[in-house]
This record gives sequence, structure tokens and C-alpha cells, in this order.
Amino acid sequence: MVAQRVLRSWAGVLALVALASLAIGVSQRHGKVFDVTAGGRNSLSAASTAVIKQLTDTVQVTAYLPEDSAARALLVRLIDTYRRAGAVLDLAFIDPAALPEDAGTTGHETGDVIIRYQGRQQQARALRVNALNEAGLTNALAALQRSGERWLAFVSGHGERSPVAEGNHDISHWANQLAARGMSVRELALADVGAIPDNTTVVVIASPRVDYLPAEVRALIQYLAGGGNLLWLLEPDGLAGLNALAESLGVAQLPGTVIDPSTVRYNIDNAAITTVADYAASPPLEGFRLLTVFPYASALAVLADDGFSATTLMQSDARAWSETGRIDGNVALDAGIDIPGPHKLAIALERAMSQQSTQRVVVIGDGDFLANQYIGNGGNMDLGLRLMEWLAMDDGLIDIPAPRALDSELGFTRLQIAIFGFGFLIVLPGLLLINGFLIARRRNRA
Repeated sequence: MVAQRVLRSWAGVLALVALASLAIGVSQRHGKVFDVTAGGRNSLSAASTAVIKQLTDTVQVTAYLPEDSAARALLVRLIDTYRRAGAVLDLAFIDPAALPEDAGTTGHETGDVIIRYQGRQQQARALRVNALNEAGLTNALAALQRSGERWLAFVSGHGERSPVAEGNHDISHWANQLAARGMSVRELALADVGAIPDNTTVVVIASPRVDYLPAEVRALIQYLAGGGNLLWLLEPDGLAGLNALAESLGVAQLPGTVIDPSTVRYNIDNAAITTVADYAASPPLEGFRLLTVFPYASALAVLADDGFSATTLMQSDARAWSETGRIDGNVALDAGIDIPGPHKLAIALERAMSQQSTQRVVVIGDGDFLANQYIGNGGNMDLGLRLMEWLAMDDGLIDIPAPRALDSELGFTRLQIAIFGFGFLIVLPGLLLINGFLIARRRNRA
């Protein structure tokens, strides 16, 4: 009787171990992945999903990695995540050590990842330190969907916000995201070059603080007359000598700074910061629903069409007004002095230059929303990316949102992984066996 109980106890433990081993074997042969993490951090982001939806052909991914590189397994796992989301990706590995000596003429080094799509090629971030991450691969895929170069010329020399400097006032964080999407960001000193290069896709005038020279204004007007696209970020302190440019576009800047008392509902205690949650139901903001923040904005007005079709992309709350006096302490709407709202904050202009070409211009009464200090608030980054995609005529990429920061993964060394594996595969079953033996022995003595 005692022997039978001991036998049953041991049989139960052995059956449990066998069942666990069987489950592990089946899972390895027939893998099915479920993401149960908080926020689905092991699934693709909305930005990646949007890029995948635009793919119409197979993507070839080639990684130059040694056979014993741990990065190979990490890259395979990343590619599998994209495949589960519907992307058709072919992955191939090349061991640089196995290449002939003259293969170095290709210019590829250990750690390079080359991505090809419809005859175009993009090199993603190298795998020398960490595995290629989702943001890097998604940006590479988005860049490959552009049919040609996109040159963004940021006018400089007048105290504009810089696309390369890292100050709070500058716009380098936004420019870096544009570059990651495959656009070429360049500063342009009009006083030096005299004219805007013909291959320019979009000119950006980002909150100048010093007046432009008459020759520079003429160069900008000539660029617009030729059908060039423009993003113009204004500030409440004036047009910096670009009045003629505003007239050529048929827009005007109202005096003062927009005051928005409704921001109190978002726990913002500065009424000079305007929030926007409703947008025009037309490109480039159709379907956009994120809250955006505009600090110290100026109001705009449309004067004449001059061949342009004008759309108000966003405007202030109806309770807002343009404060023409000093903004210090408690401000209030002074009838007959200040300008009551709602006020236009951004205007999109579009006109046909020919049967094949269209010109697009966006004028915004604020540049702070794209500044490094504020770009992370709400949907400011997404808004800036959408506007530039529209101006660059890449309408198919407008809905791709900015990548979001993902939760960090736990990283373990090979020794730590071995310890965990030994614990779960040997130590834990051994403890169960010992526990079963002790229970059986105690019962026998009873």
C-alpha cells in the first residue's frame, strides 16, 4: 500500500515534467505569439503599422553579421514582428568574414543593414552596439517609399530657429525626425547664394528675428512665383521685413499675442499658451485628433486669394483674443483695443501651376510649437511631420505618426540566461521531486 502511494507520487511528478517538456517542444515547432504586455509594447506602434499599409511590394533586408553574432537572433525577432503585421520582408545574412577579399569594394561593413524596396536602397542604423530597433527600421521603410530626393531648405542668417542646433529655441528635434524619414535637411544663407536652388522641395522660414534684405525678399518672391513650396513660421513681434512676401501670398498678421483662457481646463496656468483640439477636415490634417500646444502665437488673416485656395487649418477657442498690450500679470480683453477671437492660427494655401504641378504653402502664427522645448507636448511633433509631408507632396505618408518611446526591455548576459535556464529546467523540477519524496515519506510514517 505504501509502495503504491510512493509510486503514484513519483508518477505524478514525472507526468508534470513530461507535460511541461511536451508543451515546450510544441511551442518551439508551432509558435503562436500573444502580446500581453502593458500597452502592447512588444507589438508594432501605430507609426510602423501605417508604414506597412503603404508597402505594395517585397522588402529585401540584408544584414552583414558574423554567424555567431547575437544580433542575428534579435533582428530575426524584429523582422518577424513586421511579418505578423502584414509586411512582406525577405531577410538574408552575409558573414563579412566569408566574403572574398575584394568584396570590400561594396563599402559594406560588419553591422550594416541594407534595405531595398522597388529599386531603391536605404541603410538603416548599424548593429555595432545594439540591434536595429523598430524606429530605425520603420523610418527606413518610410524613406524608401519616396520616389526621389526631398530637399528642405531652412533659411538662415536672421536669427531663425536652427535645424541643427540643440537649444530650446531651435527645431533640431523635429528636423532630426524629418531626416530619419528620408528628407535632406539643409540650412540656406540667402545672402550668400542669392537664389534658392532649383532642386529645393520646401523652403522653411522659421521665426526670423532680424529683417531680411530687399534682395533676399525678392529671391523668396521669385521662388514662390516659380511654384515653390513654403512653410512660414511667424512670431508676434512682426514679419522681419517680409511684408511683401505676405502680400504676395494674400495673408496678413494681426497685431498682438493670442490669449486663450480656455487652457485652464488642461491645467495650463499660462493663458498665452493656446491649445487646439479641432482641425480642418481636409489635407493635411484630415483625421488628425491630437491636442497641440502653441505658446505665444499670433493671429492670421486671409486678405486675397491671388490664385490660391486658402484653408484655415486650425483656430483658437472662441473665447480667445489677441492681446495688443503687454502680457504681464492678469490680462483681460479690452474692448476697442484688443481683437476678439476666434483667431486663425494656421493657413494652408494651394494653387495649380500647371496640369502636372501644384504649389503648397503653410503659414503658421507660431514657431514655438516646433521648438525643442515644446515639440514633445501633445501632438506637436505629429503635426509638424504631417505638414511637411503635405508640403513635400508625399500625401501617402501623411498619416504616419511620430514614433513613440517604448518601454525598455530587460537585458541579460549569456551567463544570466544560463542561470535562469538551469534554475527552471533543473533546479525547479528537482525541488518538486524532493518535495514529493518528503510528502510521501511523511505519509508512510503516519
